[in-house]
Amino acid sequence: MAGNLNPGLLICQCESWSGRPILGATAQLNFVEVDAAFGGRLKLFNPKGEEAESVTADTARSGVAFLQFFWDPTHIGYFTSNTPKFRAVAYGVPGFSKEIVPGEWYGTNEVPHGFETDRVSGRMGLCVNLGQIWSEGKGEFQFKEGAGLAIDIMKKIKEALEFHAKVTGQKTPKVPFLKPMRPTPEMVSLLGYASFRLKAYD
Repeated sequence: MAGNLNPGLLICQCESWSGRPILGATAQLNFVEVDAAFGGRLKLFNPKGEEAESVTADTARSGVAFLQFFWDPTHIGYFTSNTPKFRAVAYGVPGFSKEIVPGEWYGTNEVPHGFETDRVSGRMGLCVNLGQIWSEGKGEFQFKEGAGLAIDIMKKIKEALEFHAKVTGQKTPKVPFLKPMRPTPEMVSLLGYASFRLKAYD
């Protein structure tokens, strides 16, 4: 992995226009950028630490895809009051992506469709770089898969908040976001959410 890269995560929810989750849709993070004066568009790296033009993942039965990426904090200066912007797309491949339809008696049925492309622009949240805190700045952050990642974060949130309060001398915040402050990039992880509505066609 090149240098000391910081983690980022974009959680993507893909649903049909009727609000049903879509299995097997592809979500893609196209770019993340900050103000041009502070570095502009960030170089993205996949979870293997390889530079990538974009990051993709397919949705599970829940319609959720986790786009896990890394970025180089030395690429930019201090963050401004405007958090980084992102652009993402989602689409479904005919014969593979499936709308999850409630079964007649129990469970679910999977109805194959093609789906039109949907695009979303938004902003990333700045939160405590949990990897730096967990390793006391000595180790590299390693992603776990889906639910394991979420469970680890939940287990470590209290610990992270207490550590942050200790090193800054501030009162422990209720959530690990750093928007009211001006952190250096090395202290920051990026977290975002994108909701896609895909219109089905046969």
